[in-house]
Amino acid sequence: MNSSDSYAKLLLNHIRITVLGSLIAILPAVPFYIYTFEPTAEQLGILIPMGVIAFLSFTLIDILFISIYMRPIKAYLLDSTDGKTAAKAYKRALDVPTMAVARVFIPHALSANIVFQILIMTIGKSYHLQLAGYQVAIYWIANLTLVPISHAIFEFYRLPRIFVPLLERISTEHDVHAHRDEPRLGLAVKLFALLILLGLIPIGVLSLGSFFKAEKAIVSIKAEDLASSEVTPRLPSSTQINVEYSVRHDSVFARVRTHDGGTRLLVFPYSDVRQYSGATLRWLVVSSAVSFSIVIFLIAMLAGDIRRSTRTLMTALRQIKDGDLTAEVRMYGSDEFSVIGNGLNAMVDGLREREIIRDKFGKYFSEEVARLILDRDLSAEGKKVNATILFADLRNSTRLSSIYETYRFVEVLNRFLSALSDSVFENGGIVDKFIGDAVLGVFGTPIEHEDHATRAAESALLMRERVAELNSRLGLSENLEVGIGIHSGEVIVGNIGSLKKLEYTVVGETVNIASRLESLTKELGRDILVSQPTRSGLGEKFKCDDLGPVSVRGLSDRINVYHLVSKT
Repeated sequence: MNSSDSYAKLLLNHIRITVLGSLIAILPAVPFYIYTFEPTAEQLGILIPMGVIAFLSFTLIDILFISIYMRPIKAYLLDSTDGKTAAKAYKRALDVPTMAVARVFIPHALSANIVFQILIMTIGKSYHLQLAGYQVAIYWIANLTLVPISHAIFEFYRLPRIFVPLLERISTEHDVHAHRDEPRLGLAVKLFALLILLGLIPIGVLSLGSFFKAEKAIVSIKAEDLASSEVTPRLPSSTQINVEYSVRHDSVFARVRTHDGGTRLLVFPYSDVRQYSGATLRWLVVSSAVSFSIVIFLIAMLAGDIRRSTRTLMTALRQIKDGDLTAEVRMYGSDEFSVIGNGLNAMVDGLREREIIRDKFGKYFSEEVARLILDRDLSAEGKKVNATILFADLRNSTRLSSIYETYRFVEVLNRFLSALSDSVFENGGIVDKFIGDAVLGVFGTPIEHEDHATRAAESALLMRERVAELNSRLGLSENLEVGIGIHSGEVIVGNIGSLKKLEYTVVGETVNIASRLESLTKELGRDILVSQPTRSGLGEKFKCDDLGPVSVRGLSDRINVYHLVSKT
């Protein structure tokens, strides 16, 4: 579907929902007006086409306002590459429900009233459809408040659904999300407005209906009294009569029909009716106001409870978003908010536990590797990968342990191992494990690096520097000496161990050779030894002295060994 078709479909769906909302509002209003004003068959015959004309007029007004409002959306669908256009379309799509309510209550309702009033004043005049001044005011108030309520509510909750695909598309193609700490329109505000409007409908309808029915009863009684007193011979009190009336120029024109078919037109001042209907109207206004105040109070209690619950949840979410894992939702109840709060607390507990694990991993792995291990399901079955193994050991640890007190030796050893592990981390490797006073570093897994041999060599040179700096700072009677062996090759990596305890580690001949090379550093009098595969991976970036073939314990063949001197 091309862009113009997408816009046409969206526009048609919008118009369809608007028309359906109009019908939802009109259908219950029609019987109310018929019951209240009791038009004759002749009057009803002209009111129906007048209503159709009014319906078509405000539908055209709706289409005009909808088309104007959706212009940024149309522009985006025709050119979806412009970020500013996308942002405008996104905002318009989000604001559709609010703008729909404003459109229904203002241009829609006003146009309906104006058109219908013009028709009443022109065509309806011949059919005695005029209303008294106060009746016109009540009619306008009802049409501008009560009648549009169901229409506005329907559009408010139905329209967002048709715009979801558009919002998803814009969100996918453009970074239009504004990370708000507060919602555009809170749940409490929505419910408060919705329930207030829904509460207004029955109170308003009953009040208006009661008033007009009371007025008709007063007019009928007055007309019957006049008819009984003026008709000769006087009608018996038991005689039934029907009264039809209209109000024009502050006078009541009543047509009285007796049971025997006789008719009589009576005219009397509307003030004779107003003195009674006015009191009825005042009583209805007061009772309606009291009832509506009670409704508002109860709804405000509900909205306040919802607002407090949502604020509690939003506060906790902001804390979590800012990295504060001490957040806790304290909500005790049997509603959904309490369930959500308990779920949020469980999530925070999981995040807190995950953070503790990550903190512990950080002592063995770089932050990047720790995050990778936590975010990825590392297979327990293991796999073979090409990597470089670095084995570094404190060569004179036995002598140092005999010179210093235990606590002092442990302090020195920890600082030594920290210097070695930091050197591994800074070059993208992981500390597989500490073996006594030795460090086993791994490069190339679990994060794959093509230059894993280079990273291991740079880590080894950095270890040399760090140990020299440490010797300078500590001022020991005997300097710390480090021996480092590096070998590249195939290793098996995975979660290895028992059912009760697993350890993410590397095993294989490559690891053993790196350990054997480290042991040779004392014999050959060199601090950093690398194997031929590692030397081949370094290229010309490093200066290495060729020490020739050397016998390595555990291997039948001699291997070429090099002394890593420096970077070139």
